[in-house]
Parts: sequence; structure tokens; C-alpha cells
Amino acid sequence: MASRTPNRPPIGRNNTPRLSPAAYLNNKLDHIRKTHGVPALAAVLVRDGGDTVLGLAIGQRKSDLAATASANVVQQTDRFCIGSVSKPFTGYLMARLVQQRSDLAWTTRIRDVFPEMTSEAFRTRYRIRASYLDRTLEQLMSHSADLPYAPVNGFEMTVNRTGLSGAFRIEYATADSLTVRRYNYVLTSLQDEPVPSPGSSIVYGGGCIIAAAMAERLTGRSYEQLMQDEVFEPLGMSRSGLGRLATNSTPDGLWEHNSNPSTGAITPDATAIELVENFHSHGPAGAIHTTHADMARFITANLSESGKPKSVVNDAMLRQSHERPDAGESTFTRAGWQRTGSGTSFCVKHNGDNCRSRAELRVFPGENHGYAAMTNVSNGCADGAHIGADAVAATLSLLKQMNDEWETLF
Repeated sequence: MASRTPNRPPIGRNNTPRLSPAAYLNNKLDHIRKTHGVPALAAVLVRDGGDTVLGLAIGQRKSDLAATASANVVQQTDRFCIGSVSKPFTGYLMARLVQQRSDLAWTTRIRDVFPEMTSEAFRTRYRIRASYLDRTLEQLMSHSADLPYAPVNGFEMTVNRTGLSGAFRIEYATADSLTVRRYNYVLTSLQDEPVPSPGSSIVYGGGCIIAAAMAERLTGRSYEQLMQDEVFEPLGMSRSGLGRLATNSTPDGLWEHNSNPSTGAITPDATAIELVENFHSHGPAGAIHTTHADMARFITANLSESGKPKSVVNDAMLRQSHERPDAGESTFTRAGWQRTGSGTSFCVKHNGDNCRSRAELRVFPGENHGYAAMTNVSNGCADGAHIGADAVAATLSLLKQMNDEWETLF
């Protein structure tokens, strides 16, 4: 990925040759990857409102194959699963739809989109709690709706999808089933007791899945199609989507891995290449995949203070999406970001971990920069050492240092 380098003498500290930003990133990123023992690692830094972009992916696609095998060398177009970083991607879609449509606002309630749920007979049949129907889009996206992430009666959270067989498996692994299963998630989510009582604190949950179902009802298009039509294609994110990263053992893309925190063993996760991984109804919360180049485009699209025109979500809507609807209740914004800091130095960020990949994204709209790191290994969500999280954290520190010391380093 190209970068703009200042016209400075090619001499660095201690009269040593000054490295280019790309060479510096390559050396440091390779050191981080080897230190933490992750198979693949990617980094991206966006500066100057998008005028300077630096990105790189290194390593191997699958840990149990020769690192030098041509099919196993990471390509710059390889996609990483970003886990829950999918949530602000979903939030960006919702901001786009709020900007476009007269029938959707951040204050739109569940009852406004699903009027059948206002029927007492319908609520009785499906055991829906009427109080939930007044939850708004911004509450759902900011984790302040007090809804559970894993509904007690939620099929999606209890069934082992890779264990399905026969006609049931065939029916499950279809695009047409996705909107039906997301609607089922809405129904089952509205059955459980609030946790905790409304207004007391955030409950990190699956509100963005309900938001996606609302978008599907209003537009008549699936979430996956909406992301393609309204986000990925107009932003030029041609390598982004949902689902599996690779389809065979050769491999033809990154494999995801489990890391045993006790032994340090890394195991390629064969379930991650199953076809059924393309049809996960919880995709809005954790199944988006992207490349470092496409991540740079998403970062650039969220730099609301860059002064550059935005073709998808405008600056005014971006500012709304980066704000907390109720600062006293949630640290999350209307569009699913976690917000920290104040003034022009505030940060909107999110990390993601699907128990076999790890990612984190940080954007500083007021300072016109952002950065992200991604790897294809996690510790299986077990307690203990987490090489994926450690490698991502070290990469984020590197990118911060590069941004902060850019003029000195390069």
C-alpha cells in the first residue's frame, strides 16, 4: 500500500540510513509476529485524513504447513475475520440508512418496525415482553437496551451448526434462511428478563443483530446484501464480506487458529472453512472479514473532521454515530463504537475476538488518523495466555508510535 513520505534527508538517528515507512513497518511487524508466535499479522495506519496510508500483511496462512510454501505465504489481499469489530461496521450501515430514509431514525423503536409485536395475541404467543418494544435503534447499538446477548430460547446460540446433518443442514446453510433466523433472534431476545434493570448500566449484547433485522424489514434486503450495496461497494472495499476466509486445506486464504493458553500449541480450526460459516445469522455482530487495504478505506470514511467530502455517510451523520446517546449510561456510541477521551483527541474503537481470530480498530476523527491490527489466531476464549491479543496490542502500540513520531522517524 502506498504512503506519502516527507522530503527529508535519508539519514536517521545516529547517522544510520533512514528507513521508509513501509520498510520500518515490515521490520517491526515481522519482529512482533515472531515474538508472539502468531501465524499471520496485519497492520494499517491512516494519517492526514487519508492522504497517507500504510498497510501490510505478513506471515503464513496455516500454521501446520511449510512457511515457505507458495500457497501458504500471506497475500496482501488476504482477508482477516474482525470479530466484534463488525459491530461498528454494522453501525456505519445503520448511519447510512438513517441518513437515507424517512422511516428510520436513531430514535426509531422496535415497535415502529415490527408492528405485529404490538398485538397482545402475538406477544402472548411468543412470550414477548411489551416493555422491550420501546427500545430504540440507538439503545440497541450502544448496548443500553438491557437485552441479553444469548437469549435463553435462542437456537442460534445453542446449536452446534457444524454438527447439523441432512435436510436441516441444507436449509440452515442458505442465504434465504438468514433473515428468518435473525427475526427469530429478535423474538427470542424479547422473551428474557432485562439484565440488569433498565437504566442501571450497559449490557454488552446483540442489539446490532436486532438492528440488522430492523434494516432487513424496512428495506426488503438481507443484511449481507445491504452491507455489499450500501457500504462495501461504494467505499471500494472489494475484498470485504462475511463468512469463511478459506475453503480448503491448500489453503486458498487465511485459516483461523486456536491457541492453547496452557501449552502454547496452535491448531488450525477446520470448522472455520465449513460452507455453513457463510451463513451465520449473527454476522452483524462478529462475522465480517476484511483486508488491511479495505480497513484503511473504512477508517478514512470515518474521519469526520478531515474536511474531505464523504460519498456514503456524511460528516454530520458521522458525528452523530460517534456520539453516545446517553453519556451517563453507556460508553458506547449510537453506531456501536466504544468512545474514550475528550475534546479533539477522543477515540472511537472496538476490538474483536471470535475465539480463533483477533482484531482491534481505533479511529481518532478529531486528529484525522486511525489504525488497526488483525491476526488469525485466538486462545479459544479460554483464560490464560493470549498470543493473538498480545500481538495485536503490540502492533497497535507500534502504529501509535509511528503516527506520533512520524516526522522524526521518516
